[in-house]
Amino acid sequence: MEQKKIALVLNGGGSLGAVQAGVLYALMKAGQRFDMIAGSSVGALNGAFLGLIRRCRVLKA
Repeated sequence: MEQKKIALVLNGGGSLGAVQAGVLYALMKAGQRFDMIAGSSVGALNGAFLGLIRRCRVLKA
């Protein structure tokens, strides 16, 4: 059986960036993993930062 993939999709909208950052922090603390990250505007920035943080942790380990 094929394992399901989990995608995180973040939208844009200026002030939503701060809200997204809080939610992303909570998801990271809970150990949630994503196979794909997509976003537009500020969501793309938050997604890029999340991907960078995850990548740095993998390289550090």
